[in-house]
Amino acid sequence: MKMYTWLRNAVLGIGTAVMLAAPVAADNVKTYPTFNKGYNTVEASADTKGNKTYRLTTNNSIDFENFTITHNGINNYFSAIDKIKGTNRIAVGPKEYPIKAVGVFKLGAKTGYLKGGIRYTLSKTGFLDVVTNGDSIEAGVVYPMTLVKGDIPLTGRIIAGAEHYMTGKKKGKTDLVSELELNAFLNDSLFGFGRATLSSSKPKYEIGIGVKF
Repeated sequence: MKMYTWLRNAVLGIGTAVMLAAPVAADNVKTYPTFNKGYNTVEASADTKGNKTYRLTTNNSIDFENFTITHNGINNYFSAIDKIKGTNRIAVGPKEYPIKAVGVFKLGAKTGYLKGGIRYTLSKTGFLDVVTNGDSIEAGVVYPMTLVKGDIPLTGRIIAGAEHYMTGKKKGKTDLVSELELNAFLNDSLFGFGRATLSSSKPKYEIGIGVKF
């Protein structure tokens, strides 16, 4: 059932993107809103224990005349525990200004929460977010890189986060997590990848394949 929910959300997300991308007619005038498709992928991977993970990554924005709305999402389905976990970020602000307001919704294995704060834009799909909900403050960075150009391009991505707790059982403690990913593109869409996730628990290593759309 959770896999069905994940696939349904993926289809709805892709369908919404296609509809938003439809052109708006006008007479020699640039019209708004304008949809900008970014780095979007569907991925399947397995770790060293054979546990499978399915991931939907989305990075898209809608431009208005004076401001832009950006969505960045990483949503995973973990088959071993039959759970969906994800992080979805909505940033709003002036198009040409790197600092924007951001809201972050995280869905965990048991609960979800919403935090608000500010974003500093690093690149088209790279950013630093600092957000809080009063119980904890969290800093998260996503930074994509082009490592090698050529017949088989290599790209990388660093995802890192630190969450400091101000209330509750974890008051005064800080959780750290980072994810390092290396992608080898076989053509414009298909790629293989390796991923290492490092946190306070045991590190996790995965290999998999993905499709960029």
